[in-house]
Amino acid sequence: KRFEESNQPLLTFDICSHYGHESTSIVLEFLDNAMKKQPPAPVMLFVTGNALSNPKIRAAIEEASQYNHISIQNHGFAHKPLSTTSGKEIYNVKGNSNVEDAYYEVAKGAILTESITGKRPKYYRSSTLYADSRGVKIANMLGLEMLGRTKGHGDHQKSGKEQAGSIVLRHAKKPSSIKYLDDVRERIRQG
Repeated sequence: KRFEESNQPLLTFDICSHYGHESTSIVLEFLDNAMKKQPPAPVMLFVTGNALSNPKIRAAIEEASQYNHISIQNHGFAHKPLSTTSGKEIYNVKGNSNVEDAYYEVAKGAILTESITGKRPKYYRSSTLYADSRGVKIANMLGLEMLGRTKGHGDHQKSGKEQAGSIVLRHAKKPSSIKYLDDVRERIRQG
């Protein structure tokens, strides 16, 4: 069933980069919250190879992949925008500069995700949400569907403002995402 046709919003959280001690602690607290607090809140986590190079985050993602209400998906290997020709820079993040690099950004992220979770990822979210048309074809050729977000549904959106079928994108390293998830859980409790 397509997300847009659902009567529920899709809650997605990116786990993107190399994290320092403080950010790692926040991400681990977020993951613990997502895994263990009740009632379960269905979430989709988009994880990069950069983030998985952190042994603590990697172990937490391995554990999170065992929970039915948590889906682990591909956010690329090095967290680069999915450009195939220019190395296009988006939000001060330099993209891939050729087709081969773009291919490996997606493929290596998918292989790494599957090696940790035991499940082939179904979705790919490009860094900065940028992908040129050849980048989209690469992801599709690798059996991945591109997933972005619904406009306006980012880190600053308050819980309760989601619309049916919307795709919410937040970042696990932000303390506000932990509170957001707690608010969602309370709304689930209330029906």
